[in-house]
Parts: sequence; C-alpha cells; structure tokens
Amino acid sequence: LDALERQCREQGWELAACGQDQALRVACQDATLVADIGRYLQQLGLHPSLFRVAALADWPRTPAGKLDYPALQRAIEEARA
Repeated sequence: LDALERQCREQGWELAACGQDQALRVACQDATLVADIGRYLQQLGLHPSLFRVAALADWPRTPAGKLDYPALQRAIEEARA
C-alpha cells in the first residue's frame, strides 16, 4: 500500500490506501480525482471490483494525530464516490 501511495504521489495525487488484496480502499480529498485514480488503478491491472475510491473531506486521525486506517476504511465503505 505504501508503494501505491508513492506512485500516486508521483502522479500529483495525495491519497491514502488501506484494505487488503481483494478489497483495496483509497481515499482522496478532491472529488474531481476519483475517476482519474480509478482509471490509474485499472491501468495498474486492478479490476474495478477489487477497489473503491472515495473522496473524503476529513480523514480520521488517532489521538496521536496519525491517520486512523481502520476508521478510514470504514469511512470509505460508507461513502458514495
């Protein structure tokens, strides 16, 4: 997931990836990028059924200020991209 985040940063996209091999979840903060990120993931060989991209204005944080990946995954599941 770290490698995917790095590759996407090289594209100019700030995002967070979480989940597992068969259920990749990706969050970005700019709703206009959702489709582009989805197309990019497909170009990497991922079938659309294996991932979900959602725009979330606020990313959940732990009390220590780090990204809360389990909460992020839940938020992506609940979001309508």
